[in-house]
Amino acid sequence: MLLSAASQREDRHLTPPAAAKLLDAGLVKEVRARKDAPVWRRDDETGQAFALKLTAAGLKAIAAEADEVSGEAAPTSECRGAPAKPAKQAEPFPC
Repeated sequence: MLLSAASQREDRHLTPPAAAKLLDAGLVKEVRARKDAPVWRRDDETGQAFALKLTAAGLKAIAAEADEVSGEAAPTSECRGAPAKPAKQAEPFPC
């Protein structure tokens, strides 16, 4: 759900809480927070604010999860059940 919420934001930032596991998995990365970004943490010494941003791996994880939920398989170059070299036919082998 956190990744999906970030994918729907134009800036791809995550909102707190509980994103540490996603950070460790490389699905999000820590970036300097702009004034409009949700703050993930602040550096104790400098006061710099940081936000979490969705990575390409995070977007792929969302796409894979969406495919699983919808029951759709990723498109393939070959049809299941189609012969490796179709016999000469007027029409292509149906998938």
